[in-house]
Amino acid sequence: MTTDINQYFKEIELHLLQSPKILDYSILRKNILLKEGKIRIKIYMRNGDIIELFEYAIEKSSKLIPQKYSVHWQDDNGNLKRRWDNAPHYKDLPNFPHHIHYINDRVESNTSVPNILEILLEIEDEID
Repeated sequence: MTTDINQYFKEIELHLLQSPKILDYSILRKNILLKEGKIRIKIYMRNGDIIELFEYAIEKSSKLIPQKYSVHWQDDNGNLKRRWDNAPHYKDLPNFPHHIHYINDRVESNTSVPNILEILLEIEDEID
């Protein structure tokens, strides 16, 4: 992954354009400053699923570091399939605050600090 926020956001947009599993998307917000950026996107998958994502990242020591993120994946009826985020709750989980919400209110620690592209690829791998 690139260490430049502008380039990183361009990589996300290029992926959205090229993915055969994505039907359409809307960039709801994109702000890029010198060393930080925010992006919010709503994605419509070909199978009817919807993904809403947000990421706020900063550039520090030649690395991109996600400060806040949320990726909400739901089916076409609005039922949660999975949500990745780093909201500061579930303090007892390893790798706090990074966690994943699953159906039936199950929450597990996310062992890594993901980025939007990684999560999109994971979702696309699970969609037929």
